[in-house]
Amino acid sequence: LSETDDDCSVSGGEGDSPALVADSGSSALGADSNSPAQGNLVDGLPVATVIAPAPAVMDFQNHESPEIINNISNETHQIETCMPRRIVTMGDYTEIEYKEGHQYHGNVSAEGIPHGFGTCTFSDRTEYKGYWENGKRNGRGAFNTILPRVYYAGNWMNDKPDGFGAFHTSCMSSWSGKWESGSPIGFFTFDTPLSTYCGETNEKFVKHGIGREICKNGSEYRGYWLNDKKHGLGVQISEIGTILYAIFDKDKAT
Repeated sequence: LSETDDDCSVSGGEGDSPALVADSGSSALGADSNSPAQGNLVDGLPVATVIAPAPAVMDFQNHESPEIINNISNETHQIETCMPRRIVTMGDYTEIEYKEGHQYHGNVSAEGIPHGFGTCTFSDRTEYKGYWENGKRNGRGAFNTILPRVYYAGNWMNDKPDGFGAFHTSCMSSWSGKWESGSPIGFFTFDTPLSTYCGETNEKFVKHGIGREICKNGSEYRGYWLNDKKHGLGVQISEIGTILYAIFDKDKAT
C-alpha cells in the first residue's frame, strides 16, 4: 500500500504484506533492509524511536452519535404505508397531511403517492427535501434533524442513504463517502476541528482498516486502525517532524 502527499488516496500493492510509504520517495515499512536506522535522515527529517503522542481528536460518538444516522431511515421517516388524512391538489403540486403527523408537498403519482420532487416534514419535525419514487426517498435529497443538528445531502435508494453522500453536524464535524443501504462502505473522509482522516471505516463510523490522519497541529499518522485506535503497521510523524516507524497495539507503539 502506498500514499502520496497530493491527496488522501491509498492504493493497493501486490503481495500479502503491502508496504506503507511515509512520503514519496522515502523508505518502505516492513523490510529490514529498507527501514531507516535511528539517527538517520529520511527526506531530510530526523528519525526517532519515541515521539510525543498526537493530540486527541474529536470522538464522533461522544457528540452527534452515528446512531442518529441510522435513525433517518427507520419507520418514523417512511411514508409509503402511511394513511392520508387530507389531500389538496393545485395543478402539478399536491399537499398531503397524514394521520401519523407527516406533511408532504410536491409531486405525486397517478395514485396520489409521493413521486418526483417534494418535501416532507415528519412528525418529529425532521425534514427531507428531494426526489421520491413510489412513496420512498430515491435519488438526490437532503435530510435535516433538529436535536441534535445533523444534515445529510446525497443519494438515496429505498429510503436509505445509498451512493455518495455527506453528513454534517453542529459541532463542525463531517464525514463523506459512499453508502450502501444506509451503511458506509470503502474509504471515507472524516473532518473535525482538530483533524482530517481519509481511509476505511466500519459500521460504527470510526477509523477501521487502512487510513491517514492529519492533525491541525501538523502531526500525522499513516497506517492501520482497529476500532478507532492505531493498530498494526504504521508511521507517525510529530508536529516537529520526527518520524516513528512501528507496530502499534491499540494506540501504543511496540
